[in-house]
Amino acid sequence: MRPSAQFRSAQEILETLVSSEMSLKVLINWGRQNRFAGSKDRRKIRDIVYYCLRNKRYLLHRWSNKESKGDGRNLVLSFLYDHYHNDHLTDFNIFFGSRDFDLQLLSDTERNILSNKSLKREAIREDPVKYSYPDFLDKSLKRSLGKDFSKIMELFLKRASVFIRANKIKISTKDLTSKLKAEGFEIEPQIKNRDALKVLNASNKLKLSKHFSEGLFEFQDLGSQQVVNNIVVKEGMSILDFCAGGGGKSLALASHFSNNIELYAYDLNSSRLKPFKIRAKRACAKIKFLDDRMLFGKSFDAVIVDAPCSGSGTWRRDPFTKWNLTLSEINKLTEIQYSILNQVASYVNKSGLIFYITCSLLDEENGEVISRFLKNNNDYCLEREQFISPLEGGDGFFLSILKKNK
Repeated sequence: MRPSAQFRSAQEILETLVSSEMSLKVLINWGRQNRFAGSKDRRKIRDIVYYCLRNKRYLLHRWSNKESKGDGRNLVLSFLYDHYHNDHLTDFNIFFGSRDFDLQLLSDTERNILSNKSLKREAIREDPVKYSYPDFLDKSLKRSLGKDFSKIMELFLKRASVFIRANKIKISTKDLTSKLKAEGFEIEPQIKNRDALKVLNASNKLKLSKHFSEGLFEFQDLGSQQVVNNIVVKEGMSILDFCAGGGGKSLALASHFSNNIELYAYDLNSSRLKPFKIRAKRACAKIKFLDDRMLFGKSFDAVIVDAPCSGSGTWRRDPFTKWNLTLSEINKLTEIQYSILNQVASYVNKSGLIFYITCSLLDEENGEVISRFLKNNNDYCLEREQFISPLEGGDGFFLSILKKNK
């Protein structure tokens, strides 16, 4: 595809996303319906769309109350301006054309708007516009992130790195690195996390590697791996992963302990465990899956609660969630989180632990939920809290460790 056709396709996808359905399904369905687009074209279009969603408010702000041909086009034009413009916009010529599948030529009004230097990011004073997030989250994000607010929000405008985790049930991190390098992948070890590897090139081809199908590694964000490293348990302990979902935390624990740990997995929506079971089989991870009947009357030395949350710590990888989030949704989530903690409290043995985890930046879903729980459950005490900052390289995570006293 010519560049003009790539940007025209991105415009169409963005128009649907902004006007009707903010969902990854829109991008996936476009790819299925437009088989003429090769893998490189789809990857380029995807990168344009994701950049525009991460930066949506900033990219659209210059078009406020101006003549407009749709937000999809406005996002794409602003993207082009940010990446390819010069003082006279002559570099834009290759991105426009007169054919039906080309990006339409710039109008004089559009050219004037794009040329307005007072609308550049550094000139913007309103943080929700500058850093592209919903207005209603402004106070909460600043209160939750404190002095790191600007650094984190600026980082969230950029693409997330790709990390994998060596499955030590089958291979050492060192040997996995050698095998992947032999396949042409550029791999960067992580000093603070010996099982984590950063993939610097061709990450879209990793799933095609025979080493993935052999279960030698799993895709897992660095922040998620760091959370698991702080789940302090010992061999022989019984551990329940209560909101198990895709199973990333349990699989990492099974790997870390080389299966010398008693792991159980449960999810209220049992269908969510299907991919987990496939991953566990591929990894040769020993995990017992429980349903409601099997869970009844059981207790464990530790319970992991990877709670449903806003996902605000993952906005770099999943910008769709940022624009679907509402204040009522956050309020609903905090009630669910509190309810889950109360439910799992009865599954913990005396002197046992609850590991409460979210991938949220917001204190409403983190410390405030924990404070409310402890206020109404005096048989538990707080052992430790930790915020894993996106500035450390991965997604943002919160971990609270609660100990049962009685």
